[in-house]
Amino acid sequence: MEKFNILVTYHPRERKYAMDEIADRLEDVGSRFAMIGETGVDGLAGVRVPEDPKLVVSRLHDLCEDASELFNTTYHWIPIDRWVRSTPREMQIVAADYGDQIIEGEKWMMFLTKRHYPECSTDELIEYLTDPIHRGNVDLENPTKTLVVQIIEDLAGFSLCRSNEILHVNKVREERGLQIIY
Repeated sequence: MEKFNILVTYHPRERKYAMDEIADRLEDVGSRFAMIGETGVDGLAGVRVPEDPKLVVSRLHDLCEDASELFNTTYHWIPIDRWVRSTPREMQIVAADYGDQIIEGEKWMMFLTKRHYPECSTDELIEYLTDPIHRGNVDLENPTKTLVVQIIEDLAGFSLCRSNEILHVNKVREERGLQIIY
């Protein structure tokens, strides 16, 4: 898992098409992917790019805004800057580190997804991980930055992203008045 710096969600029954779409879209934005692979979670692929993953996802976001029809089987493109063990304490330390990068008065939110991680409920984790963050203002509707936490079994991937550095294909489609894909 730690070898991946972008996670991509897709419909589990569309695996082959999703893998092709991932490779094609990365090529469309001029990224040379080092690898596309399985994560052990149905509907979740891992990608390794040699460039800054936030920059790559930002270019994909722009492409999706211009041509969302190119994204038929992938749903979320999430950059990951750092992987750590998914113990609550270790994740809280990393969340606090990222929280220190939020500027006073900046609007932010947490985007947390957990897969195969029964230790805590999502609500408990959000409360625990956001507790040490004392900068900025939480805004779930229009944040300037998003603290990404992707927990997969015993690992957690983190990044702090601006809104165009995470791609939610259906959100882009919805904003453009287009049909949402499932």
